[in-house]
Amino acid sequence: MLRTTLILFILFANLIAFGQSNSVAGFVQANGQRKTSAFILNQTSGARATSNIRGEFSLTATQGDTLITNLSGHRTDTLIYQNQKFIVINLKPAVINLKEVKITAKKISPEETYENLREEYKEIYRKGDTKNMIVVSPFGIGISIDKIYNALSREGKNARKLQR
Repeated sequence: MLRTTLILFILFANLIAFGQSNSVAGFVQANGQRKTSAFILNQTSGARATSNIRGEFSLTATQGDTLITNLSGHRTDTLIYQNQKFIVINLKPAVINLKEVKITAKKISPEETYENLREEYKEIYRKGDTKNMIVVSPFGIGISIDKIYNALSREGKNARKLQR
């Protein structure tokens, strides 16, 4: 009697273990299109599958198993299996495509380059300028103090060096 009970217990224990493992079917898609060659891994049991040409796969899993899906050019997706008979895995692209950028340029003459630099660095040109120290106007003759300062100061000297 004890022996029969033990044999029945072992047989039923195996049936329960087989009953918990489910074959899961599904497909992998991204942007509404099914994806081929996606790698699906049951991290808990180590079972692996690859999606076929139609994006379909089949894998064994039990409730609570972690399924990881990986496909080149897409983000890795992880889900916990909850006894679903069919799984749809939606992958998101790993790269964001940008719109086309057009770069145009025009050839600038040396005179235009010089004028652009003069405008950009006009403070240096103002400080380094020593011309027209004496100003003649209808009201009389005057001496520009700024021009004298620029001619004698270190700041004016440095500005003249940068102009060369």
